[in-house]
Amino acid sequence: MENNPLPPPPKQSLHIPDDQRYLYKPIIGTKSVRFLILQPGSGSDPLIGSLQLGSLDPDDLAQLPPYEAISYVWGTSDRLFTLLCDGAVLPLTQSIRDALARVRLPDRARRLWAD
Repeated sequence: MENNPLPPPPKQSLHIPDDQRYLYKPIIGTKSVRFLILQPGSGSDPLIGSLQLGSLDPDDLAQLPPYEAISYVWGTSDRLFTLLCDGAVLPLTQSIRDALARVRLPDRARRLWAD
């Protein structure tokens, strides 16, 4: 049985024109991860951030900036919420949107790894 770490395709999704949709940069190697730099905000402020690649290779850990890990449940696969990411629109499920809104700081950015 194949272990597929990706959620199923969304049943519902916002219509986002292709030229406005965030395009993921490929992860290189098995020890690379994406970190979200979540910009400050509160309440109903839109979620804004950027994605940066980082290496978890033991030889690179000394240069890795500090980060915090969050964990959330995927919930439904519907992507009805958004994050403005590097100037483009990244669709989100309600579950990750709620998690990010809860951990966002009001006065400074936060480096996160979400599982």
